[in-house]
Amino acid sequence: MKGVSAVVVVILLLLIAIAVVGMSFSFFSQVTTTAGEAAVEDTETQVEQLRKRISIDAVTNETVAIRNSGSVTIPAAEVQVYVAGGNVTCNPALTDFAAQTVQTCDFGSGAADDCVAGEKIRVVTPSFSVENTCP
Repeated sequence: MKGVSAVVVVILLLLIAIAVVGMSFSFFSQVTTTAGEAAVEDTETQVEQLRKRISIDAVTNETVAIRNSGSVTIPAAEVQVYVAGGNVTCNPALTDFAAQTVQTCDFGSGAADDCVAGEKIRVVTPSFSVENTCP
């Protein structure tokens, strides 16, 4: 009888060890899969944002010509124009920027809105910002 109980103990210990290894493998597989998927998603988001590039083609005291120099369309809601640190409204409103197109933002509706010489004008998207000096 003593020999049988030792065999049973060894078998039970082996089963417990196999169960622990199986649970550990399952847990770590799930963690690495989740982390991998998050990394891929973040990378895709960053690449998409990097494809949304803008530049300033020309600046006057009432307008700024903005070029989508990227390779994808930029929704108009993602483009903000700032003059001397204050957000300005373009009139007419900007539309979605197709790749390699130019739109003009007319923000001057009076002397108070004008871009005074030496002030900074900035155009911003979620991933890119470009700045120029008013003439």
